[in-house]
Amino acid sequence: MTYHMPLPLPARKSPDYPCHVAITLRLTDGRSDLLVRHIRLLRDCVALSQRRCDFVIQAAAVLPAEMHLLCAFGGDITACEAQSVL
Repeated sequence: MTYHMPLPLPARKSPDYPCHVAITLRLTDGRSDLLVRHIRLLRDCVALSQRRCDFVIQAAAVLPAEMHLLCAFGGDITACEAQSVL
């Protein structure tokens, strides 16, 4: 069971990045070490996403089978949503 609590607001809210989003990615196989095994590729993917969408990562935790990010989005977040079609 996972307990989710509200995220604390940053100490100083930047007018350049008004929207904060928490992202959690969990692999189906909890025993996999895929994320840490391919950490360079993961970093490249995140950097590419940051170039496409205006956001900064304020906190991150990468574990073998899951990743947590606290991101601050600036500008028009709807432009990024339109690009994120999977």
